[in-house]
Amino acid sequence: MADVIDFVESQQREIDRAISDIQDTLMSGNLKDMEHYKFLQGKLEALYNMQDFIKNYFKQDDWTSRKKRIRK
Repeated sequence: MADVIDFVESQQREIDRAISDIQDTLMSGNLKDMEHYKFLQGKLEALYNMQDFIKNYFKQDDWTSRKKRIRK
């Protein structure tokens, strides 16, 4: 069980790092062109969606039933 939690926490840290890197690029003006901007915006949207999925997946009501299935 701890392995699942460790994995998820590791993924959350990586997502947070990637979001921070993209935000730094956007704020510092290190964009190459409009295509680069659009690409980074798309990546940010995907990362935010991943964060939301993880947060919603581990809501208390749902997590209790999933925990039981993982143990089997």
